[in-house]
Amino acid sequence: MPTYTLGRRQTAPLTDHEAGRLKAPLRIILPEKGDRPPSAPPVPTPAPLLPVAVLHSPRGGQTTYHGPGQAVLWPVLDLKSPDHKQFTVRCYSRLLEDTTISVLRSLFGLTAFTTEDPGVWVSLVSSNPQALRDPVKIAAMGVHLRRHVTALGTAINIAMPSADVLSEEMNPWARIVACGLEGKVVTSVAAEVDGGLPSLDNRLGGRVREEAVAASWAGELARRIGVDGVDAARQEDILALVTDILARSDDITPEEAEYVTGLQRLL
Repeated sequence: MPTYTLGRRQTAPLTDHEAGRLKAPLRIILPEKGDRPPSAPPVPTPAPLLPVAVLHSPRGGQTTYHGPGQAVLWPVLDLKSPDHKQFTVRCYSRLLEDTTISVLRSLFGLTAFTTEDPGVWVSLVSSNPQALRDPVKIAAMGVHLRRHVTALGTAINIAMPSADVLSEEMNPWARIVACGLEGKVVTSVAAEVDGGLPSLDNRLGGRVREEAVAASWAGELARRIGVDGVDAARQEDILALVTDILARSDDITPEEAEYVTGLQRLL
């Protein structure tokens, strides 16, 4: 389900107008399901109106968006565990950024980087390597930490509406100032690679876009922290684990419980 999350810097409650604007249904072109030959032409997909959720998140920052067309990557790691390399909070944030930058380069040939603002950015126009522009954000970052255990992470925009789509019904970014960064533009992989969406699909070998990027990202993260192999978990297994954590935790904060319960409803 398309979801807007409000960070801890979002201190003022939403007005009725703001809440109604965020929760208005979105008309989103859903990603194709299943494998298809890389040479096969894209199949037109209907764009239904989808309900939208709004959640308060325990991360820092302000409002951002998660939904179809993104690879949402939320590692849960004990930063002090002896089972892998150990990290400080700053080094862990750098790990998320470096993993994302590496995957964007290896899968799509994109040169991404960090700035003084959070997230991962690009600035070269792919079709003209000599043409520079202001940095545009291709992946968001947000981390929550409790007793050295991480939550949240990064979200890579794979195939999403571009900034020139001004309709709030068609473009989720048109409803917000993403992460509170005034004057900054959000982009996606499809908008940055030469050849657009067909080229993106060819590079992924016809695999489901978000799943392919997530698998590559998880593998790169595992390599960087010194863990061998990555297994895919079923959604029902993840839900069961979350339910068990909530049932057994006696020190979870009301904010954390509300957020996790909201995620359970969405999944």
